[in-house]
Amino acid sequence: MDRNLELFQHLALSPGETLAHPTLVIARFEYPTLDLARYLDWFEKQGEHLSIAYRATDSVIDRIEILNQFFYQEERFRPNHRDYYDPKNSYLNDVIERKLGIPISLAIVYIELARYLHLTLQGVGFPGHFLIRNAQTVVFYIDAFQFGQILLRSDCESRFAEDTGGRLPFSDDYLKPASKVEVLARILINLKNIFVKQNCFDRAVEMLNWAIAIQPEMKLYFRDRGLLLARMECPEAAAKDLEHYLDHTALREEQEQIEDLLVALRRSRTTIH
Repeated sequence: MDRNLELFQHLALSPGETLAHPTLVIARFEYPTLDLARYLDWFEKQGEHLSIAYRATDSVIDRIEILNQFFYQEERFRPNHRDYYDPKNSYLNDVIERKLGIPISLAIVYIELARYLHLTLQGVGFPGHFLIRNAQTVVFYIDAFQFGQILLRSDCESRFAEDTGGRLPFSDDYLKPASKVEVLARILINLKNIFVKQNCFDRAVEMLNWAIAIQPEMKLYFRDRGLLLARMECPEAAAKDLEHYLDHTALREEQEQIEDLLVALRRSRTTIH
């Protein structure tokens, strides 16, 4: 196993909710010699600065206002609307250096810094737009992509209805806290989707390798990797993944298509040998 992948897997599956370290290891996919300590130190230094403003008498809302002032006004973190699908928006070192990110990467920096104000915040894998959840007092949500906007459940429901045109029912599951593994896997799948759009199938496969290393129970990853490997003309590896998917959780409507593809892959594998 690649040393960076091994480190990532260890950090992702170890107890504790700290996200910065394993997220920085993901960036080593693009920057193999990235100095992790440099950026972990950045969190410590910013945290020390933030903690000076902390008072035990401050309410949760007061502390969020302090964090928003620091994050958006002093440090000038911004949503990257102009180039949303730039992979750099998912590499935490680039997010810190450029002060630009997408909802999930901005949320990770925000959550990590919140700890220095004695705020315990959690990521929420809301459909299409990652959010932050506070549950220390009244439950509410924060949108790091919208400059720390505070949302209630009703706001999230309205947003979902607008995004889906009211065609789908809202579920409280959409607002459940995401585990560390779920957050990290979402970053990897975001990157996978970007690389597929760029026709960089080998890079997309690597992202799925990392996702499978921390969520092997997600059989859709095997399907997606198998389909990409088929496009890359790797019939043996593709067939192995697709067979694994069929043996477990293949959806009925796609089973016939995958079986047809497997026939073609086996034929191709026989021809090659």
